[in-house]
Amino acid sequence: RVTATTSTPVPRKNMAENLAPDDVNLDRSRPFWWRRLTDCDPISLEPLRRLRVEPFELAASEETSHSYFFDARLLASYLVSSGSFAHPISRRELTRDDCVRLDAHLRKHRLGKACVEHAWENKEDYKRQNAATSQVRDIQAEATELLRAFYAASGHDSGALRGGGRGGRFGGRGRGGGYP
Repeated sequence: RVTATTSTPVPRKNMAENLAPDDVNLDRSRPFWWRRLTDCDPISLEPLRRLRVEPFELAASEETSHSYFFDARLLASYLVSSGSFAHPISRRELTRDDCVRLDAHLRKHRLGKACVEHAWENKEDYKRQNAATSQVRDIQAEATELLRAFYAASGHDSGALRGGGRGGRFGGRGRGGGYP
């Protein structure tokens, strides 16, 4: 016999959204603390615990304390490639400070070109891609190529980067893209 039980969800305050309840008091001063995370990167859908360096934490909104962890390199590539400077989950507009923090994280962990702030400052250039003076065209092309390489290595369909295909962000879960 099966009986249904109801339980009241425990409020999750001051913690990253993709932490397990028992990881709330995660000691970030310990080496490889992120290896105890139980969720996946929202963009690649790869387990955060497989990252070689600590993930980047990004607040879901200015009003709440909820935040999400991301693979910083993929988040930066996504933002620069798409020209959409919005939180991938909550869709709140990112601030200049968010972009500065992401660039600092990229530099600290030597994760590639730190150009998110530059792209954010020149986001109007995304609207005029054919202009000879576009400040973002080259870095957008590099970021798009990095995303294509990730999806090709992980078995996702790179056509999803152009808005087509069945793979990409919501396709199958492959391996690769800088994970051991």
